[in-house]
Amino acid sequence: MKFQQLCKQKIARLLVAIAFFAALPVAPTPARADVAECLLVATGGVVSSFDDGAGVTYCVHSFAGDGQFTVLNEPLDADYLIVGGGGGAGTGGGGAGGFFEGSTSLGQGSYPVIVGIGGIGSTSLTTPGGNGGDSIAFGITAGGGGGGGRGEGGSGAGRNGSCDGGSGGGASKTNQSFPGGTGCAPGFDGFSNTSNDTRGGGGGGAGGDASFASGGDGRSSTITGSQVFYAGGGRATTDGSASNGDGQDGPGGGGEGGNFPGKDGIVIVQYAVATITFDSDGGSPVDPITQNPGSSVTAPADPTRTGYAFAGWDPAVPATMPLQDLAVTAQWDANTYTVNFDANGGTGSMAPQGFTYDVPQALNANAFTRPGFAFEGWNTESDGSGTAFADGAVVDNLTAEPDGTVTLYADWAAFDLTAGGSSIVADPVSIVADGTSTSAVTVSLVDANDNPVTGASVVIATDAGTIGAVSDNGDGTYSAVLTSGVTAGL
Repeated sequence: MKFQQLCKQKIARLLVAIAFFAALPVAPTPARADVAECLLVATGGVVSSFDDGAGVTYCVHSFAGDGQFTVLNEPLDADYLIVGGGGGAGTGGGGAGGFFEGSTSLGQGSYPVIVGIGGIGSTSLTTPGGNGGDSIAFGITAGGGGGGGRGEGGSGAGRNGSCDGGSGGGASKTNQSFPGGTGCAPGFDGFSNTSNDTRGGGGGGAGGDASFASGGDGRSSTITGSQVFYAGGGRATTDGSASNGDGQDGPGGGGEGGNFPGKDGIVIVQYAVATITFDSDGGSPVDPITQNPGSSVTAPADPTRTGYAFAGWDPAVPATMPLQDLAVTAQWDANTYTVNFDANGGTGSMAPQGFTYDVPQALNANAFTRPGFAFEGWNTESDGSGTAFADGAVVDNLTAEPDGTVTLYADWAAFDLTAGGSSIVADPVSIVADGTSTSAVTVSLVDANDNPVTGASVVIATDAGTIGAVSDNGDGTYSAVLTSGVTAGL
C-alpha cells in the first residue's frame, strides 16, 4: 500500500514537472554561426555562436572558471548572466547561487571574471554544508548559496546565502525543528524544519523558496541560444522528488542532501555581431568589418582599380553597424583619355580621338601625306621604337590615367626605286612632243622584302610634260597619265 502511494506521489510530481516544462517558452534551436567573427570583437572563455533564425548572429563567451573578457576595438553592448556557486549539502539541500541577468556597455579593454565554486558537502554531524563562492564580473556580484544543515544544534540550521542574491540552505534532517537559511534578494529561503519533519529541508532556488524537502526552482535563460536552467535549490536527503531546481542539473545549483557539493557558478556574456563584406568588383581587396550592431562604423580606405575612378559603395557603408550582415559592392567610373595624331614630317590634319578605358575602338584612318614616303602605320614613339599599330587598328587601354593623353606618330618609309623590285614604266616609252600625245605611267612599289606597298602617297614629277592625278590601284601599283610637252628630246 505504501509502495502504491509512493508511486502515485512520484507519478503526480512527474506530471507536474512535465506540465511545468510544457508551459515554458522554448528558445529557437541555435544554428552555428562563424565563431571567427566573434573573435574579431572580443576574446575570453569558451566561445560559441548561434543565429536567432532572423538573420542575427550572437556570440557567447562562457566562463566555467576565472578568466578575462577582453573587448578588442569598439565599445560593446552585451548581455550577461552571472550565477554564484551553489551551497554544499548536509542532509538538508544546499541553497542556490545568486542569479543575475542584465545588460551592460563595455569599452575597449579587459575585464576580470571570477567564477564561484560550489560549496563542499558535509559529512560531519556538527558542520553544515559549505557556502558556495561568489561569482563576480563587470562590477556585479552573484553571491554563493548557503550550505544545507547537517546535524543537530547549530549545525542543523541551513546557512544563510550570501547577501548578493544567494539562496539559503535547507534545514537538517532531524527530529528537531531547525530554520532553513535565509536567502538574500533576489535569492530565496531554504526550507525550515518547523514541524520536526524527519526528511530535512530543500535549499532555496534562484526562482523560489524551497518547498518542503524539494529544492526551490531554478531560473531559465536562453542567453546561450538554448533554454537552460540555472541555480536550483538542492533537495533534501530522503525526499525522492526533485523540481527543475535540482542542484545536480545546472550551474549554480545547491548540492543534493546527502553531502553532495554545490555546483560551480558560471558567467556568460552574449552580444550580437554583424559583418559588412566588401566586393571590390575588380579593384583592390577590402577586409570585412565585424562589430557590435549599433556601434560606429569607420568606412575603409577606397579601393583602387587600374583605369577606373572609385565612385562609392552600393549600398552605401552605414555610419553605424546594422543588426544583420550587409554586403556592399564597389562602383567604378571608367577613365577617359584622348589620342592625338602627329604627322611626324608629313602634312595634313587629324582631329584628336576620344577613348574610354576597357572599351575597344578603331583608330581613325590616316589623313596625312608625305611625298616620297609610304605610310606604314602608327607608333607611340616618333622614331618608331615604341608600340606599333596598323592604320585603323582596334585598340584599347592605351593609358590608364584619368583624362590622359596619348600621342601616336605617323610611321613613314621612304621610297627607293633603285633598290629591290620597285619600278616605274611608261607605255609607250616615246611620244610626240605636240602637247597632246599621252603615255600611261605605272609605278610599282615593294618594300625591302619585296612585299607590295599599298596606301602610299606617290608623286610623279617630269620635265617632259604634265602628269595627271596618281591613282592607287590597291596592289602596290600606282597609275598616272603623262601628256607630252612641245619641246622635243626631253
